[in-house]
Amino acid sequence: DDVIVGVASRLIPDKGHRFLLDGFARAVGQHPRLRLVVAGDGPLRAHLESYAGRRLDPEAFRFLGFVADVKRFMAACDVVALPTMPQLSEGFGLAALEAMASARPVIATRVGSLPEVVVHDETGFLVPPGNEEQLEKSLGALASSPNLRTSMGASGRQRALGIFSLDSAA
Repeated sequence: DDVIVGVASRLIPDKGHRFLLDGFARAVGQHPRLRLVVAGDGPLRAHLESYAGRRLDPEAFRFLGFVADVKRFMAACDVVALPTMPQLSEGFGLAALEAMASARPVIATRVGSLPEVVVHDETGFLVPPGNEEQLEKSLGALASSPNLRTSMGASGRQRALGIFSLDSAA
């Protein structure tokens, strides 16, 4: 019955992990079935794990380190988060596209190319960077509605395979 929120990225400044942890901490209070799984490694790992330990119940989160099979990771998630901050931006939202191809709804920040990949209220939610309240609401909406997760996931998959397919790109 848990709802797994996953994030897969390097643990570096401005990828937005601390923002995600803060928004998640707010949401898990209202939706105790939420679980956060962080795939990736980097210089901020120890800091982020310590920060999560101060904000969250140890059962609510897990840091996995480097994950070689991203497709399998995405399939294990119910929701995928991309909390990138504007200082870093995103050249192309490949992780969002991978999540959508796996039929997972995406919560992403309105940064860089992410709004070109994720369609707000259709394939997931776009939130302003740093807006913990919007992130909390988006997490809560997906945590409380399996039908919304399924619908957004299906729309995301259709978009990923249609607009962003290899044939379309070529």
